[in-house]
Amino acid sequence: MPLTTERRGGPMKVTVNRDGDLVLDRADKERLGLHEGQRLTLPDPEDAWFGAPEWQEKEQAADADIAAGRVTTYASDEEFLASLEPRRRTPRVPQA
Repeated sequence: MPLTTERRGGPMKVTVNRDGDLVLDRADKERLGLHEGQRLTLPDPEDAWFGAPEWQEKEQAADADIAAGRVTTYASDEEFLASLEPRRRTPRVPQA
């Protein structure tokens, strides 16, 4: 039974063959940039949060920060942790 989903560029028809594979028509494959014989891998449902619009906005903001040089790189974990010390609200108590 074919499924239809709305995507940018109009509806896309997806069918499932006897082997359980998703099948797209030629035009939809072209719209997705898939070539003959190339497989479309669907994301694991556990990772669906990554595609959420809110998360993608954060990814775009992070990419913009990286492109603009608004990042700091540390040579080691210790260097990173030391950079956090001045920001601590309470002094660190040395462990005995």
